[in-house]
Amino acid sequence: MIYLCYFILTFPDDHHDTLLHFASRYGLMTFSQHLLSLNGGAEALESANSSGLLPSDVASNECYDQLATMLIQ
Repeated sequence: MIYLCYFILTFPDDHHDTLLHFASRYGLMTFSQHLLSLNGGAEALESANSSGLLPSDVASNECYDQLATMLIQ
């Protein structure tokens, strides 16, 4: 089960977006916090998508400043 959570969290889509990138794009603070609590959360924070953006960059670009700040800390 732990491996499955890690795989789902860190496996990117065609644009190299992880679930954390998705949550950041739509301002899903609670979902992002949950994803970070799973195995692979730290790795997902450091994963850049095909545009070179980290999840915190995506949140910032979408004007979700509180989420971006939480992802940086």
